[in-house]
Amino acid sequence: MRLIDDVKAGDSVTIKTVHGNELTGRAVMRSAVGGWVLNGGGKHGTPLLADESNTIRVRRSHNRAQRVKRIVMDCQH
Repeated sequence: MRLIDDVKAGDSVTIKTVHGNELTGRAVMRSAVGGWVLNGGGKHGTPLLADESNTIRVRRSHNRAQRVKRIVMDCQH
């Protein structure tokens, strides 16, 4: 399974640029060419593109982590 397939809207995604820098942004929507469009922050929300070749790390959003925890707790009862 590819790392990019685990991304959902709201997740924090770290990518590596062609210059070797690591940038992190919040996943906003699916890209038309595959991957995700990220909000890199800043005054106007710097757009970043995450795809299979440049994605380094994916961290679940707080809400998504809570939802998974609730589902697991329900299954245990």
